[in-house]
Amino acid sequence: MFNSFIKEVVSGNWINPDTGTTQSFLPLRNVEIDTKLTNRAQQLLQQLELGTNPAVVCDENTFRAQGEAIHQQINESSLIVLPNGVKPTKEQAESISQMTDENDTLIAVGSGTINDLCKYSAFIKKKPYIIWGTAPSMNGFFSATASLYNESGVKQSFAADLPVAGFFDTDVLANAPLRLIQAGLGDSICRTTAQADGMLSHFLLGTKFQQAPFQLTAKEENIILTQGQKLFEKNPIAIERLTRILLLSGLGMTIAGNSAPASQGEHLIAHYMEMQGYDQPFHYHGEQIAVTTIYMSYLQQEILSLQTLQLKSLPINREHFVKILGLKKAQSCLELYNPKNFSIQNLNIINDYLKQHWLGVKKEIQKIAVPTSILISCLNDARMDIYPEQFGWSSKNFSEACIHAPFTRDRFTFLDVKLSTGN
Repeated sequence: MFNSFIKEVVSGNWINPDTGTTQSFLPLRNVEIDTKLTNRAQQLLQQLELGTNPAVVCDENTFRAQGEAIHQQINESSLIVLPNGVKPTKEQAESISQMTDENDTLIAVGSGTINDLCKYSAFIKKKPYIIWGTAPSMNGFFSATASLYNESGVKQSFAADLPVAGFFDTDVLANAPLRLIQAGLGDSICRTTAQADGMLSHFLLGTKFQQAPFQLTAKEENIILTQGQKLFEKNPIAIERLTRILLLSGLGMTIAGNSAPASQGEHLIAHYMEMQGYDQPFHYHGEQIAVTTIYMSYLQQEILSLQTLQLKSLPINREHFVKILGLKKAQSCLELYNPKNFSIQNLNIINDYLKQHWLGVKKEIQKIAVPTSILISCLNDARMDIYPEQFGWSSKNFSEACIHAPFTRDRFTFLDVKLSTGN
């Protein structure tokens, strides 16, 4: 069941199309996606020769799903069981690093939150960590960043290291709650809107854009968009395919050095909704991204249908922003926004470029876009919500998020274009 392409990539034999040279993903040394892996935990960990005093970190749910079985096989390991619902904060990650100060290796058993907390905890103490994924719920397993809330309560990508190894027992993954599997699908389909945002920023602002992250996932994406029904049924082969595309997406972010290839306008909206407490009732991150990706896809198609495009300046009403977010969050967001603001101040040059090249720019972006109808069909097959009102998000809060989200990050997206042109 092991994916030969992932093996090629992880072993350092894959050629990066942007550089023409092989791409290394150290310290990642091994990845396994297979059945019955949990039964081989001790053997797999011993092969890595990392140390004699590891700590198994999980929450109450992932302890029952896999953590207990792994800990029992590694008798000398410490065990940390965090409460369900623990938040992925920088403070919590630092707390874990203190709790595991005497351990030489962290073994994270979980998915999004557990992975991010252990990844950052290991990074700040310069220790290796291993991830045992319990659900194919997100694409950050193999990214070199950790998505955590900073001291101001704003979600931010912090630098971190890849795991030394990643193990994904398909029996455990298939037994994950359906909503976590649906969340993984949601987190995987935003490639098309994220790539479109990245290309637009590259053309208009000259920001760096790489093809490699998207080539990594291209083949798997074509398949996963047809797997919605099978994922709803928890088909093991579909689960394995979803896991592969999520891992490859994470490696793409590692190549880029940030989360940009898989996190653009759609993530800005979701982060704003979460940051403001508008995500009620609670939804998993990937469920949010499914909804915001559909919105971004509609928006991008609308703007790409224009025959001409001209941008206007977007002065920030700082007092209004502070009123909406509070002083600490507003200051944190505007610090992240400032580099983009500086770039788009030179509107005359950008608009001159658009006059000459807009038709060519939109043609290039349209080449890589997936029609919104295909994304909707895939999510419908997986029985997922695709519109804010289905989700329980109020139209008022969602509209506010679409307006204010561009000011929370330095990434220039089609959300900025919408605000600038009124489209």
